[in-house]
Amino acid sequence: MFRMDLEHLSMAVWIVVWGAAGCACCALNCSPEKNSAPSTPPAVPETARAVELAADITPEKAKGLLDENKGYVYLDVRTVAEFQAVHVPGSWNIPVMTLDANTGERELNAQFLSIVEKNLKKDARVIVGCRSGARSAKARDMMREAGFLHVTNMLGGLLGSGAEHPGWTSKGLPMESGDGGARSYRSLAAEAGP
Repeated sequence: MFRMDLEHLSMAVWIVVWGAAGCACCALNCSPEKNSAPSTPPAVPETARAVELAADITPEKAKGLLDENKGYVYLDVRTVAEFQAVHVPGSWNIPVMTLDANTGERELNAQFLSIVEKNLKKDARVIVGCRSGARSAKARDMMREAGFLHVTNMLGGLLGSGAEHPGWTSKGLPMESGDGGARSYRSLAAEAGP
């Protein structure tokens, strides 16, 4: 049986992509200086090699992964108030954005990564979600850059982002409310320490 590891797969993808770019360049009679493929493949960070999940998954796929009981964690990156009102059952809450006390505007939670790193191992399987998928996509990217190996974003989040990306609630999937107890932001931040 043919088996390819992720490093070799990355190289194969690079060859196909740059090969196609080279062929397109020749067909269009482009200047080779501007459109030639680099002599070596771009470096692939270790984190990208190990990512086993797609960058984005649907709410149904997220529910299926959570139901398999294979150690997936649903990380809700909405504000504490949003989380307390309604969330995916069993989810953890670590907001990626907080509200500025003076302006009321959202700003990046400076403690987000440190709290995540203190509570989750780098090889944890994490599904990140928010209200519509935008904040969770940011959190996913931050976590991958920090070396988390298995992080995916739930498209559409909890409430959806239009007809193209319906959310968890529009699919009729189960919900709960409350602070989450040991999975609340307060508890997880306290566990992380100063």
